Amino acid sequence: MIKMKKRLIGTGLVLATGILLSACGQSNTDTSTYSSTFSANPTTFNYLLDYYADNTAVITNLVDGLLENDSYGNLVPALAEDWSVSSDGLIYTYKLRKDAKWYTADGEEYASVKAQDFVTGIKYAADNKGQAMDLIQNSIKGLNDYVTGVTNDFSTVGVKALDDYTVEYTLTRPEPYWNSKTTNSILFPVNEEFLKSKDKDFGTLTPDSILYNGPYLLKDFTSKSSIEYVKNPHYYDHDKVTIEKVKLAYFDGSDQEMTIRNFESGAYSIAGVYPNSSNYAKTKEKYQDNIVYSLQDKTSWYFNFNVNRKTYNHTAKTTDEQKKSAQTAILNKNFRQAINFGIDRTAYSAQSNGEEAASKTLRNTLVPPTFVQVGDKTFGEVTASKLVNYGTEWSGINLADAQDAYFNKEKAQARFAEAKKELEAQGVTFPIHLDVPVDQTNKNAVSGMNSVKQTLETVLGSDNIVIDVQQLSTDDFG
Repeated sequence: MIKMKKRLIGTGLVLATGILLSACGQSNTDTSTYSSTFSANPTTFNYLLDYYADNTAVITNLVDGLLENDSYGNLVPALAEDWSVSSDGLIYTYKLRKDAKWYTADGEEYASVKAQDFVTGIKYAADNKGQAMDLIQNSIKGLNDYVTGVTNDFSTVGVKALDDYTVEYTLTRPEPYWNSKTTNSILFPVNEEFLKSKDKDFGTLTPDSILYNGPYLLKDFTSKSSIEYVKNPHYYDHDKVTIEKVKLAYFDGSDQEMTIRNFESGAYSIAGVYPNSSNYAKTKEKYQDNIVYSLQDKTSWYFNFNVNRKTYNHTAKTTDEQKKSAQTAILNKNFRQAINFGIDRTAYSAQSNGEEAASKTLRNTLVPPTFVQVGDKTFGEVTASKLVNYGTEWSGINLADAQDAYFNKEKAQARFAEAKKELEAQGVTFPIHLDVPVDQTNKNAVSGMNSVKQTLETVLGSDNIVIDVQQLSTDDFG
């Protein structure tokens, strides 16, 4: 089975989506309220244990960390007013602002935000195996030993509250990018008393399951229906929060004309529009000055093999031999590389973003290729220079955004020819059947997966590989 995953940070070879067409600046005249849609349904508000963008997209409006990114991506103070770094690059000391408070969902003051809240947050995440622990586990001194059970003494971990408003992190090695990690929710604070009072209900999908120190309070969340925020009137930086209310309606993508209808009626302040929908040409003509491409998203989406599949609840495979052959094939390096070179990511993107914007969505690494600078080279350039270690066909790869670094029919066919020799020697029978699950209500996803099916079967031959698109209900897909 091939699944599609998303992460915020990581390394690897990816298919990224993030540029949408949107229409703005029209009907809704209530400038104090922002109204639009959401299509990724939150599954938890436990920001210390969860890592997925669907959930952090909500939390980042409600809870602040030490630092945050401004509109240009620069790191700026949030709960930390100031910070310093030791000369050896190992100790980061943050001075907290004294006017930051915790509030309930009703806007009642609960407590001041203290340095101990950051210590409590990391201990809770470590004790409960937070999904993003790999981001910090080997960065903070002593944390790996605590997580792996070498010690059960959390005082040996390099995060300390020096006083009520000073928190200190001691690292295992210098990390010039450490400050960027403080924007991740696993390093957010939590009030210990509140955490204990909620116990296992902390972060459940109700407004009162968390405390708030950010610009908004969550007033309502109804799964697959609505999300509503209101401005936190006591927020330390409240003067800069210009939108009083945010109202989001759930949109599953099944009716691609709905967003523009609601925009024109004044229900939405901004609306995604779909280049492949029947009304797009008319919409583009009418609103051409207000249709923009959004910036490339911080989230990367990518295909991933299920290399240890145990269940076959949704499959086109009819025999144990087909299951075994698929399992053996995806463990073969040449086979996996053939799939990678055989996916036309631009064609996939065009199913939702249209031909004109298709390449704009493409990212070839899980983080932007310009994420960090290594000497006089970008992260992408350094990574590309190392890819040749996978084989000569990986030389000369361009990892820049907005172009497909990987799709190459000749390389795909050459790798598959090698794979087939190796697999036939192992008794594998062809064609190899690969199941690809997709939410049947998501028209863009269905057409995208069918595009992948068509490309791979054309490039590699349907006598060699068959992509079985499994259209599942939303609940089964989730």
